[in-house]
Amino acid sequence: ASGKITTIKDGWSIRKSKYDNSGNGNASEVSYFDLAGQPTLHVKGYHKVKWERDSQGNIVKEIYLDTADKPTVGDRGCYSLLLEYDKQNNLLIKESCLGPDQKLTANKDGFAVWRGDYDSIKNKLVEQSFYDTAERPVQSSYGYARATYRYNDSGKLVEAAYFGTDDAPVSIKEGYA
Repeated sequence: ASGKITTIKDGWSIRKSKYDNSGNGNASEVSYFDLAGQPTLHVKGYHKVKWERDSQGNIVKEIYLDTADKPTVGDRGCYSLLLEYDKQNNLLIKESCLGPDQKLTANKDGFAVWRGDYDSIKNKLVEQSFYDTAERPVQSSYGYARATYRYNDSGKLVEAAYFGTDDAPVSIKEGYA
């Protein structure tokens, strides 16, 4: 190693992080810089990501900014994400994609809202579904609007089923319904 700063494949040379004052060591933002120390874009299209957290330390909003600290689109097609957690504050149950106006917008996978439901014993995802900006079921780029999952007693996935917006089974890219 030469001891010199270099640019990595993600398009930046220096990463700076800031932390909140909660005492929990939670990052509140991360930003990227080039070899000269100037703001640069991460390969995912943004210069900075900021996080807002709830009292439990969960990220409740993720915001993407450009090199001028103006809102920009992140790699998933959202300017920011709103995140909601279960009653135990440990499992993500809803993710909403916001546009530059902070209103729901479809992400690059064709949905504005993702919802997940988990079993109460092993915290395994048992259902996920996708919704449009009016929170109606929508077919995602994954080929389905809703999926259900079953697990054996060891927690291994034993069944996955995929459904369209009409709740009828659909075939997906992997070739099963």
